[in-house]
Amino acid sequence: MFKVLNLALRFMLELILLFSIGYWGFHYGTGLLAQAVLGSDCRCWQPSFGA
Repeated sequence: MFKVLNLALRFMLELILLFSIGYWGFHYGTGLLAQAVLGSDCRCWQPSFGA
């Protein structure tokens, strides 16, 4: 039971992180290309928890 809740919490935190990086990137860029590149949730910034 505890393991399932822990995995659900980690999943929700990862979604929040990806959303926040995409939101930051979209609003940080000044041009359309910069917004598209920065707002695309670059997967290299995504943490790997090693499940």
